[in-house]
Amino acid sequence: MAKDDQEELRRSLEFQTSLNALVQKVHEAESFNEVMPAIEQDLLALLNAERVTVYQRGRSQREIVSKYK
Repeated sequence: MAKDDQEELRRSLEFQTSLNALVQKVHEAESFNEVMPAIEQDLLALLNAERVTVYQRGRSQREIVSKYK
């Protein structure tokens, strides 16, 4: 296996491991509103992002509303 392929595989494994840890925290949380502040910085780092916004369907099911910014 070429060195570049090994590096790509290592990065992919690190990403998947970090993502799995975040998903596990979400599943273990009592509520979404409780867990988001706790995982926000890790999520931003994982996605190499500056901000996160989560959307959900509104009560009418015909609208999308911002749940967390």
